[in-house]
Amino acid sequence: MRKRTKKQNTILHALMGKLRINEDLKKDMVYDFTNGRTIHTSEMSIKEADEMIRFLRSEINKNDREFQSDRMRKKIIAKFVDMGYVTKEGKADMPRIYAWVEKYGYLHKHLNKYTYEELPKLVSKNEKSYYSFLKTVANSKI
Repeated sequence: MRKRTKKQNTILHALMGKLRINEDLKKDMVYDFTNGRTIHTSEMSIKEADEMIRFLRSEINKNDREFQSDRMRKKIIAKFVDMGYVTKEGKADMPRIYAWVEKYGYLHKHLNKYTYEELPKLVSKNEKSYYSFLKTVANSKI
C-alpha cells in the first residue's frame, strides 16, 4: 500500500481547515476512511486520502450552495419588506411572504422548499414583481 502524498496531505489539511474540523473529528474521519486502521492522515493510502478529499470537497460545495441559497432567500424577503410586507413591529411579515411565494412562485411551494437550482428563477420572478410595484408607486404619485 502506497502512503498518501505530500500534496494530498496539504489538500486534506487545507480542506479540513476551511471546514473548521477540529482534531478529534479529524481523527474520527481518518479512522472511518481507513476502515479503522489508523487515526493519522500520514498513514492513509493514496486511495483513502483521495476518497476523503472528495468527501471534504463535496461538503464545502454543499455549504457554499446552502450559503448561496440562504442569500437568495434573504434577497427575496428584503424585496418584500421594501414592498411593505411588514408586521406592525416593522419586521418581515413571513406568513404573508410565504403565502405569496406559494401562490405566485413558479413552483407554488414554500420558500424554504425551493432548491439552490430553483431559487434563481424565483428571485427573477420576485424582482419583476418588485419593479412592477415600484412602477405602480411612481405612477400613483403623478
